[in-house]
Amino acid sequence: MTDFTGFTDFDDAVERAWRQFRAGLADHLAALDAGDMVELRPGAVESVDGPPRVRFHAWTAEHVRCEVLAGDADGPLPDEQRSELVDLGWFPPTCPPEGDPGGGSCAYFVDLPARRADQLAQMAVATLRRVWGVEHPVFVRTTDGLHPIALAGAEPAGDDPAPDPNEPICPDDRDHLVAVVDEVLTAAIGAAPHVDRDGDFELRVHGHSVYVIVTQHCPMVRIWVPLLHGITGRTRAAELITDLVPRWAHLRLLLIEDRLHAEIDVVGDPFVPAHLLDLLGHMGRFLATVDAAFADRFSGRLYGAEDGQADNAPDDEHPYYEGHDDDWAAAAADGEHPADDADGEAVLPPALLTLLELDPDGDAPTLTAEEVAAVCDHDRDDILEYLHLSGEQVLAWHSSAEAARAEGDSAEADACEHEMLAWQRTVDSLRAALRVVVIPPELPHPPDVHQGALFDVPGEPSLFDEPSLFDEPS
Repeated sequence: MTDFTGFTDFDDAVERAWRQFRAGLADHLAALDAGDMVELRPGAVESVDGPPRVRFHAWTAEHVRCEVLAGDADGPLPDEQRSELVDLGWFPPTCPPEGDPGGGSCAYFVDLPARRADQLAQMAVATLRRVWGVEHPVFVRTTDGLHPIALAGAEPAGDDPAPDPNEPICPDDRDHLVAVVDEVLTAAIGAAPHVDRDGDFELRVHGHSVYVIVTQHCPMVRIWVPLLHGITGRTRAAELITDLVPRWAHLRLLLIEDRLHAEIDVVGDPFVPAHLLDLLGHMGRFLATVDAAFADRFSGRLYGAEDGQADNAPDDEHPYYEGHDDDWAAAAADGEHPADDADGEAVLPPALLTLLELDPDGDAPTLTAEEVAAVCDHDRDDILEYLHLSGEQVLAWHSSAEAARAEGDSAEADACEHEMLAWQRTVDSLRAALRVVVIPPELPHPPDVHQGALFDVPGEPSLFDEPSLFDEPS
């Protein structure tokens, strides 16, 4: 069990950065002189006309106008954003973009005394976060229209030695990628992230343990979160997952044995720091919904619900087990597999066992798609369940192979990969059988109809029986 003492809570760190940014912005606005301007640009957000921005302009030393601009042409905002802006306290435009604003504005705006700079800063930060979805003030570029302004919580634009969060980085190797991820997380939370003995970064988001893992064998950064364990009713859980996945882009929910975990992969070559933080924020929004009621729907238990700690952190010696705890790792080390019961007997549906008996190694397609469908009684739902179970086996053996290679045990890794490929061929066979069951066979093509010659009467000459000019005389 991993000790989470001293963890930096990712949620708290992000909120702290925004508070610092808001306070710094308010102080700067309160000190504006007549004619001064401040502009906030969320660097990760683009619109048709250019990046949106929040602009402050001091009419006098006592009055400040703030406007929300959609782009360089100040075009209209989408309906949902306009509604959100009104809810935040902005006044709608008083004229079209090319009109005469008079005392109003062509953009969403508000005029306040400089002594209410705190309110202006609060509205600006709420707009950045709620309207444009900016995850962290490090993505906000603050200028006076020409030169960068340094505010707490955000890097200044222009002469910043740190890499641009939106600038792709091509890492030289895994160590370089680990260092870049470390730098990005440190900048985001304001402190060095906790690193476990495997070198994986561990964060706390909405009370959940979140692992940021730089994978070993390909340039990929994985955001991995253990969610539930002790799940009963796998069929119902699979249905719930099917309902959830379309609502959460980029997110994968994997059910392995009685455990549920979530993961998001971030491309590591090229690596874009903004993508990692954006997807961490996306994972955070999902985790905000994972509570006791969520666990009850799955008939499972939240990790850490009993003792406040996550007891399924990736095993220290096997960091790439996909959500398997120490018992899983120990079983793999003993040559067992999570699909086996206490006696070593496979706990799989009879039809799936039959397929495995008929082709134990999966080395060759000895069964046709029609024969596989017959073994499954042509039952669509059963085939879908077998596909799910077989897919889990592929993932599990793949994880075991990676763990073995990480330990330098190539023989064990090869054996695990052999099992993985066998299960993958089972998946392929089941998919072919599913097509047989759900897609009706094509109707046979009708035979060509032979049309008889015109005036085809036995014993009578046809229309073209007369000799032509070029026929040989008989």
